Amino acid sequence: MKDIVISGQMKGVSVDRAARTAEYNMIKHWHPECEIQYFFQGKRHFFVDQQHYAVKSGSLVLIDSNQVHNTYSDKELFHDRFVISFEMQAFENATNSLGIDLDEFLQEHRGLIQIPQGDRALVESFLIALAEELEQKQVFYQTIVKLKFAELITYLIRLKISGAMHALPTASEIEMNDKNNNLSGLKGTNLMRLLLSSFLL
Repeated sequence: MKDIVISGQMKGVSVDRAARTAEYNMIKHWHPECEIQYFFQGKRHFFVDQQHYAVKSGSLVLIDSNQVHNTYSDKELFHDRFVISFEMQAFENATNSLGIDLDEFLQEHRGLIQIPQGDRALVESFLIALAEELEQKQVFYQTIVKLKFAELITYLIRLKISGAMHALPTASEIEMNDKNNNLSGLKGTNLMRLLLSSFLL
């Protein structure tokens, strides 16, 4: 059974947060859109190209355009996951205004990123705010969606710089990191003023 928590879309972007309690196995597939999946709760298995990942609460998976991937159920069937599906051009102006090459970022970091425990509330706030804007569609909602996406990507880059993020970690590395992870959470930053001055569409 799939329960939709929230969903919304605009040109080139769609989001969907859903919880499942039954077994669900996806066949290998690919699509031109890029994808970000984040897991609020539960466990699941991912294949991205030839790499296997055991995902769980706090796991974020970056899937590049036309990258072969699929997911399948863990013994623990319940999971609550959030998906952003997007065309690259939908966010390029926002990320370019910060000096971020989105295509290069996805190529370098595609795969699984385990968000530190102390940072999960921050990341989840970006995702929830983005989805609410797409669902409610108030004035300037497209701009706010781009702001939240840019904040998320900026956070992930800072996570890399801090040394807390490993590109393409394996399932065994994730388990090892959990045992030794005493990292303090990075503090988020509000990019609203900077981004609004750079682009207001």
